[in-house]
Amino acid sequence: LEFIDIPDDSKLISIGKYAFAETALKSIKIPDNLKELGEGWCQGTPYLNNIEVSTKNKYFQFTKEGFLLGKTEEEINHYDNLLFARRDIEEANIPSTIKRIFPYCFDLCRKLKTVIFPPDSNLLSIEKHSFSKSSIEYITIPSQIIKIDEYSFYYCQNLANIEFERDSELTLIGNYAFSNSSIKNIRIPSHTKVIYERAFECCKQLETIEIPDNSDLECI
Repeated sequence: LEFIDIPDDSKLISIGKYAFAETALKSIKIPDNLKELGEGWCQGTPYLNNIEVSTKNKYFQFTKEGFLLGKTEEEINHYDNLLFARRDIEEANIPSTIKRIFPYCFDLCRKLKTVIFPPDSNLLSIEKHSFSKSSIEYITIPSQIIKIDEYSFYYCQNLANIEFERDSELTLIGNYAFSNSSIKNIRIPSHTKVIYERAFECCKQLETIEIPDNSDLECI
């Protein structure tokens, strides 16, 4: 399966969970009325680089930077969800309006090196498998992010550096969040309360973990 052509006037309103997972999909067209993409609809699609969105669709936008954006509510004027990144992306400049990076957004982006957030970023959560199995090398987590979900950076074997802004509000690091990465050093933000199971499993180059004296950490 490489191409899916859905006519603009299709009555299709929803594509369900994992609908096209683990396929060789390269291109898909989003019609006028589509308003829902289920979790993992694009999981395991390393060749998906072209998404065409109907000009009449009110819910999605595919940008020149290679991002598929969505809205929390149809009535708002801006797109606040980052749903998908084309799989050949090399550098990701995240728009300031984005509040959520959805599951599998950068999954299998094997050319991705850096992710850049603007100073006025509104990002609140990095959700499960967001960057899993990508080639990301470095990332600085914006201060207002409160959750790094399970498997967010799973098997990112080139990820050697991750930093949190000093005033980080991060409270949760999920299961397997950084497992099988190449992180060498990490400083846990002071507001982090829980580090879930196997968050750093098989991080074979990890040498130091710094937990500040004023840490809110309750459970590892």
